[in-house]
Amino acid sequence: MADHVNNTRVFIDCDDTLLLFDSEGEANLYGFWKGDPYKVNEELVNVLRQTCKTCFTLIIWSGGGKKYAKAVSDEVFGDLGEIDAWFCKDFTTFDLVRSEDIVIDDQALTVPGVQLRPDDTERLRELLHDHAGMFPIA
Repeated sequence: MADHVNNTRVFIDCDDTLLLFDSEGEANLYGFWKGDPYKVNEELVNVLRQTCKTCFTLIIWSGGGKKYAKAVSDEVFGDLGEIDAWFCKDFTTFDLVRSEDIVIDDQALTVPGVQLRPDDTERLRELLHDHAGMFPIA
């Protein structure tokens, strides 16, 4: 686990957030395990890679459960080693999100914190820069 410079946590969803599927408007629960065609959201992953080593607690969660979140994380981040936790994303874990946290998800959730869509990487860069005071804005 990294030595974080602040206590902001970034919660990142899997399907249609880290992994982008070809199906428009459909939910893709377990899409990775089912073998549905996808591409990695490289722009989002690149922003997260630039910050995760020292700045933020990264939490990967999914409605597909903790094991699914870990499997997707391993596929997307490989041996990054800086993912701090994996959770099932449901009403039992929503109360983990605090007002200073960032949630990246393709669905609107009823949680505190700042919520961003998977393609809102510029806003994510701004928020991470504001919180860390050191994140380079590319």
